[in-house]
Amino acid sequence: MKKTLAVVVSVLIYATSFAQTTDDIYNSGIKNYDTGKYADALSDFSTVIKNSPFNSYAYSHRGVTYIKLKLYNEAINDFDRAEALNPNDFTVINSRGFAKTMLGRYEDAITDFNKVLNINPLYDGALMNRGAAENYLKMYEEAIVDYSKAIIINPKDTDAFVGRGFARGALNQYEGALPDFNEALKLDATDTSALYLRGNTYAQLHRPADALTDYSAALKLVPGYFDAIIAKCKVECTLNLYDEALADIDHAIVINTKLAYPYYSRGMIYANELRYRDAIKSFSDAININSKDKESYLYRGIAKTCINETTKAITDYTKVIEIDPKMDSAYYYRGMALNTLGRFTEAIEDFNKALDINPRNGGAYKGKGIAYASFNNSTLAIQDLTQGLELDPDAITYYILGNIKVALKDYTNALNDFNESIKLDSTNANFYYGRGIVVFSLDQYDNAISDYTKAININAKDERYFNNRGLAFAKENRFNDAINDYDAAIKLNPQFEMILNNRAFAYINLKRFEDAIGDLTEVLKIDPKSINAYYYKGGAEFKLAKYNDAIQDFSEILLLDSNSIPAYFNRGLAYFKVNKYKEAIIDYDAIIKIDPKNPGAYCNIAFGEDALGEYTEAIKDYNYSLTLDPKIASFYNYRGSTYLKMKNYKLAIADYDEAIRIGGPDFHPDLQYRDEAVKGLNTH
Repeated sequence: MKKTLAVVVSVLIYATSFAQTTDDIYNSGIKNYDTGKYADALSDFSTVIKNSPFNSYAYSHRGVTYIKLKLYNEAINDFDRAEALNPNDFTVINSRGFAKTMLGRYEDAITDFNKVLNINPLYDGALMNRGAAENYLKMYEEAIVDYSKAIIINPKDTDAFVGRGFARGALNQYEGALPDFNEALKLDATDTSALYLRGNTYAQLHRPADALTDYSAALKLVPGYFDAIIAKCKVECTLNLYDEALADIDHAIVINTKLAYPYYSRGMIYANELRYRDAIKSFSDAININSKDKESYLYRGIAKTCINETTKAITDYTKVIEIDPKMDSAYYYRGMALNTLGRFTEAIEDFNKALDINPRNGGAYKGKGIAYASFNNSTLAIQDLTQGLELDPDAITYYILGNIKVALKDYTNALNDFNESIKLDSTNANFYYGRGIVVFSLDQYDNAISDYTKAININAKDERYFNNRGLAFAKENRFNDAINDYDAAIKLNPQFEMILNNRAFAYINLKRFEDAIGDLTEVLKIDPKSINAYYYKGGAEFKLAKYNDAIQDFSEILLLDSNSIPAYFNRGLAYFKVNKYKEAIIDYDAIIKIDPKNPGAYCNIAFGEDALGEYTEAIKDYNYSLTLDPKIASFYNYRGSTYLKMKNYKLAIADYDEAIRIGGPDFHPDLQYRDEAVKGLNTH
């Protein structure tokens, strides 16, 4: 009996000693966990489980220790054992849901959180965790409901406000998100997530200064907060603070030299600064880290396009398409590059592929329209450009569309396009210039002058604006104003022959023939084959009675164009002035060979024959000229003079009277010849 009792006592003593040892180890695990000694805590809880395999709390605590060590599958296994041992411990199920969330198993996690809330509907931890999983699944409305319930239960929970603010921001409810982040920061001014997310919200609300303040505050608390650095850099770029942005992105690269995104971001900053070669290097650095970085390939291609390395750019766009055949922007940019190289058929194929992927890619329609315009297919060009503008209105495309319609002389619709371009961008001088051309073509010269003046006020360095305003002034017979504009244009571009021509024309209208000859001489130095310059120069010389010089200039025209009727006609007039009637007749004969029905040529041949005393031949040619056009008063007047010389007074008087009748009040014949004919008739 004593022996049996001794054995029992011995067993009790051993059991008590074992229990105390397990508790001590368990408590040691708790202490190690609380002090961040997770490896030691894991060892302690594992020992407890070995000694006490049915201890649910040991499994539960080892599970949360595994979470700290990011060993989520091991944690889930322990939570499964803990739940099996204690099915009503909802904290275990909640922790398991958290571990599943960390593994991206969001639907499974929500199942666990639902189970927790069925046991305890007021457990705010499960509401918070379910809200987080819903955020990951983009179930933002559901997340907002869960976070709101959690806030009612515990209005001091910073994470609940942050989570709800995030969900609202994801739904573009920035005005609603902002108060949540404000409340979170009232509860904890050092919450870097709240500072970062509020900074993002300020950025979306176009409050960049406030955004920068929050990012800076977050970085002051956590200098290596990578996402905050990147976000701050983006906002600085919107404010053109490129130096600050570069400093931030360099900091990000120091933090993580193996991540492509900071190099890509630095490339974008350089591109914004028009430092395209530096941008290309940074994009290349990103690609070296991540050979599948399609964004870096795309923007490296764009940077190459900007420095006219178009063929190399196409190689980059093609690489993007290899990586992601569904990236419509790659086809668009490759199409634009092909347009630049004049490979319009290939460009159209790329634009069509972009539109197959994204039918709302307005840029692809615009690029295709430009390609069709290059083919002179105005109908398809207008169709595609219009479609592009419906999807994505922009001033430049309206300007291009307006110019196409100007080429078609569709001035009314072109005017609408230029009006739209100016409405979208009132600072572009070319838009006013384009509209000026349209209203000039519609004979609205005052409006043209107004538009060209606006263009000049924006950019006084473009000779075209002054030249065209000069043309509009000339149309209103304001030739001195026109000359002032031509002077300004010539000062900007002394070799612009068209402006010299225009100024010469204005000089001619002011009867400043020597000045006109001077300008036209300069034109001929620039372009010795300018027929217009020879023509107007010859005309000015004729006005100055420099007939031989005029003959020389009209002869130069005929060397360039042997079928120039105006040159033959005016050289014939100059020959008349120097009494070279035979030479004049030869010129008018040449006109008749080109145009057998030219009444003026026959009339002038008759005039020459009259001067040579060949009156009968002259009458025949006058008669034929009047057969071709019986409504020209001067023909009757000249024939009347020939009849007078032939002493055929009756026919002479009849021709003078017919000339006066047809010519009307604007025709002023020399009535002394009629009087002479009347006198001759009365005498004989």
